[in-house]
Amino acid sequence: MTEKDDPDRQVEVGILARHEGRRHAREKDEARRRDEEAPDARGWRGPRSADRDGVAHDDREKHERDRPDVVVVLLGVNDVYYERTDPAPPEVVARTVARLATIVSEARATGATVLLGTALPNHRDPPARVAALNAAVGTLAPDHLPTGERFGERDWPRLLADDVHPNGDGYQVLADVLAEELVRRGLVRQ
Repeated sequence: MTEKDDPDRQVEVGILARHEGRRHAREKDEARRRDEEAPDARGWRGPRSADRDGVAHDDREKHERDRPDVVVVLLGVNDVYYERTDPAPPEVVARTVARLATIVSEARATGATVLLGTALPNHRDPPARVAALNAAVGTLAPDHLPTGERFGERDWPRLLADDVHPNGDGYQVLADVLAEELVRRGLVRQ
């Protein structure tokens, strides 16, 4: 159910992020507190689409139980990294996009609106591979979330906590992009 269906429904937009990066105990406690205070926001760690082979069984159960209205998929850049020694970059991108297509299809099967985001620029991955991945995401999902593009328009190096993961300001940029896109697409009112 979206705000279109129930105009009195409250929608909270935020980014719930979990990753295995290096964070201090205090930051972990703050993140845990924020997670507990945002019951309508769910996030599931998926380090690579290759590890997912579609929506994992436990994620399927969560989708069926929680019935999210919107699922945001922001995966793929770790595939570029973990397969960096592959001598054929186009095949890496093709395999990654095929897995993303499966994830999107399975998430849509739960009735949710699925928004596929583009990969963020970072210091770890070759920019040409990230660009190739984002071009393929654009082909797979012409209505994709422009997360990578909008992140890249900013002073993105200062938005990273490490070589890849956003810091608090970076996640705020992603939350702002998501909020703007939800309004623009008519999924929530401003």
